[in-house]
Amino acid sequence: MNKVGERVLNRRIAGRQADNDVSDKKCKLCTSWYFYSFFPVPPSIHANYEKLVCSHQKRMAASSAVLREETLRFSLLGDPVNVSFVVRDTFVTELSFQHHGTHDTFIIAEWAQRGQNRLLDLFHSTVHDDGTPVHRDASLFGALDAEGHPEALLSVDQRCNVIRQAVTDVFTCLDQIMTAQPRSVLGYAVWYRENHARDDTYQEYISRTTCRCIVRSEFLSPGVVWDLTEFVMPAQAAVTTSPQG
Repeated sequence: MNKVGERVLNRRIAGRQADNDVSDKKCKLCTSWYFYSFFPVPPSIHANYEKLVCSHQKRMAASSAVLREETLRFSLLGDPVNVSFVVRDTFVTELSFQHHGTHDTFIIAEWAQRGQNRLLDLFHSTVHDDGTPVHRDASLFGALDAEGHPEALLSVDQRCNVIRQAVTDVFTCLDQIMTAQPRSVLGYAVWYRENHARDDTYQEYISRTTCRCIVRSEFLSPGVVWDLTEFVMPAQAAVTTSPQG
């Protein structure tokens, strides 16, 4: 990104920090999110932007009514985990849980408002690895119309059921990442987001959503013990230079 683009993005970030509008109108921050997605961002700005997106999503979630609230039960690394599952009327989803004494919160806004159609399209077009369609119960999740799009009259309850299943898949993906990358969950999530930008399938969509949750919450695999690495003075024989007298 050149200096002009960097200044533009910094001004957008500063403007959003002063913006308290969390109405149901199209979110100005989401516009910046797409700007951010298409242009490389320096690490210093990237860190600031991640914090801004997270705080904005929290404000969105806190300012809207609850459509569904329940406790879901999953397993992470073989340990049972109770997750507080809340869907707001914008479809922003809050997930709060404890694992090994650490409290974490995932706030998912990818499928909020206009993002709903994207989730529904991918959800209803999911296929197995062998190409066979995944069966979705129409009474629970709705169905596709003749043109292959989700039914316009999908009920709120059916939409929440889709989100509930997507959350189940997010936690399955999280468990898979924690199992495969036990010492570098956060590092893997950052790497995945930077190197796998496509989400044209439901599997890719869930993987990216999971990695976004990990990065935004700075989620770390609990119980990992690191080997201490500290600077050690080299032996005298290894010193290759000597003071000049």
